[in-house]
Amino acid sequence: MGKLLAAIRDRRLKEIYDDTTLVGRETLALNKRLEKMHIKQKASGVVGEAVWIQSHLSAMYNPLGEEQLFVDTLQALETYCEVYTSQYGDLVGVDAVIGQGVKSILDGLHILLNGSTRRLDAGTLSHLLQGFLSENGFPEDS
Repeated sequence: MGKLLAAIRDRRLKEIYDDTTLVGRETLALNKRLEKMHIKQKASGVVGEAVWIQSHLSAMYNPLGEEQLFVDTLQALETYCEVYTSQYGDLVGVDAVIGQGVKSILDGLHILLNGSTRRLDAGTLSHLLQGFLSENGFPEDS
């Protein structure tokens, strides 16, 4: 499984939360970013328990309503990209036809982030979408 699916749905991140860290696979970039944000917020007294982080993680593991659209679509795209890579030995982003189809779906999801995402943090998802593009061979200007 790729990093995006792991961060969104694969339960490698845990919802277990304590005063200073999120418990999960330390190799996940999202976990590290969220942990740093939480520590900074906690130290500055901005947010007592970084409620948005808890809400976002809860939505990733137990999506409701429109959250389901984001989680399921990202899971399906990641699975598709993994299968593509195993079948063709190349990343989907280098394929001028299939890659453009995947990119179009991701662009649509990015636009939908302007609407309701309920408990999901749109900024975090936007960052994950950009990471997904680079991990799958899309040019940086995509």
